[in-house]
Amino acid sequence: MGSNSLSQADEYDPVVIGSGVGGLATALAAVESGMSVAVLEKDKMIGGGTCLSHGGLWAGCNHIAKSQGIEDSRGAVVAEREKNKVRTGSAALIAHLS
Repeated sequence: MGSNSLSQADEYDPVVIGSGVGGLATALAAVESGMSVAVLEKDKMIGGGTCLSHGGLWAGCNHIAKSQGIEDSRGAVVAEREKNKVRTGSAALIAHLS
């Protein structure tokens, strides 16, 4: 850990793909067990999708909110995601929300 490059000669017990909470927890457990670990992250920032989370998930337009009289719309869901610069994911997801 700590290096920005790997050579073909490097060997690791596990290679962890992604530095989100699952990846880093896996890497930590492996290191604590005496293993040599490499963590690979495609993003510029360590933390993966976890670093964007505030511990909650907004599931707009859901039946529970509707039963409580809370009005929502797909447009509001998309607008909120754009306002907060949430990574939108695939075109299919956006089409589903739009």
